[in-house]
Amino acid sequence: MTARRLLLSRRWLARNVAALVLTLAFVGLGWWQWDRARSGNSLSWAYTFEWPFFAAFVVFFWWKMLHFELSPPAEQPVEEVPAPVPEPEPEPEQDDELAAYNRYLKSLYEQDGKQQ
Repeated sequence: MTARRLLLSRRWLARNVAALVLTLAFVGLGWWQWDRARSGNSLSWAYTFEWPFFAAFVVFFWWKMLHFELSPPAEQPVEEVPAPVPEPEPEPEQDDELAAYNRYLKSLYEQDGKQQ
């Protein structure tokens, strides 16, 4: 697809208008802060440089989106990686106290099942 056809597509017309409006608004806000800073408002000096930076960011982002759309990155084939074979869990060492406690719990469970 050519750049002209892409830029005039319905989807990109909205992006173009948004980028243009934001860029003009940010430059206008920077100019307004410049006038305020020259009038004596010292805080406006920071905003004088911040708003044009935002405008440049909008232009940069619009440019990157356009180039990404014109030449998307090539898709890499996905290798199928076999699932790892789980190792059998080692048999836990039996503790006599633990085995007795488990038998006790089992008997309580069985008694509870008979009562209901």
